[in-house]
Formats: sequence, C-alpha cells, structure tokens
Amino acid sequence: MKNNTRTDYFADLPLGFGAALLGNAAAMNYFTGLDARRQREILEASRAIESKGEMKAFVANLASFG
Repeated sequence: MKNNTRTDYFADLPLGFGAALLGNAAAMNYFTGLDARRQREILEASRAIESKGEMKAFVANLASFG
C-alpha cells in the first residue's frame, strides 16, 4: 500500500476478499465501520487465504462481530 488513507486500502482490496464482502452485507458493514488500522490488519490476514471456501468463512467470521 502506498500510503495510509482509507481510499488506498479499498484500492488494494484483494479480489477474493472484496467478492466475499459483496456477498455478506453484515461483514461489509462491519469492515467499512472499522478504523483504517484495523482494516489494514484484516486485509493483510486475508492475503494469506488460499481458497474460496476459506475466504467465505473468514468473511462470515467478520460478520459475527458486526
């Protein structure tokens, strides 16, 4: 990521993570309500995920916090 603005985090959103968020409104609402530091932590964690099913589970877990 080039700098620490919220817009840049969304520009760098991993495709699978973004697609999973679009399919889960509760997770999307939770994620977009977080501060930039926490969003960055979640984005970095999502980069280690290797399968669609694992990503869906990761995002579903986010929804449980919202």
